Amino acid sequence: IASLTARANAIKMLHTRIQLLRSYLTSLPPSYLTTPSVSNGTNDDDAVASGRTEINHPILRSIQALVNRLPLLVPSDRAAFEQESLSEKNDVTLVELLGDITQGTKNLREMGRKFGIVGDAKQQGRRGVMRSMGSVYEDSDELFGAHPMQMGQHYE
Repeated sequence: IASLTARANAIKMLHTRIQLLRSYLTSLPPSYLTTPSVSNGTNDDDAVASGRTEINHPILRSIQALVNRLPLLVPSDRAAFEQESLSEKNDVTLVELLGDITQGTKNLREMGRKFGIVGDAKQQGRRGVMRSMGSVYEDSDELFGAHPMQMGQHYE
């Protein structure tokens, strides 16, 4: 989680810096953006007076160098990059599916355990009923003597 937090913070910082560069570039005088060569005379003074940012050539060179490096971030072998990306996506999907199977197995095991408890309780309930009925019959034998349905005995 710490690694993800660090990455999220880095992305936020990058976004903030890109917004700063963007705001700087949009605050440049329109004449500078449309014509490649602008004199540093009255145009800069007019730009500052109109609320525009003063042109700073070292900053613009740094921005240009950064922009020129961006194509290097594109993978040189796009097909291999796409294959690797697809493989990584498949790995993530496989791990998710394995997690789902594991959770399903856990749920089935828990349901089987609960089913066993309910089945045992039903068996105990039936045994208890049979025992209680058996004790009623045993008590009646004590009260009335031998059971009347015994073979070989005749009652008058």
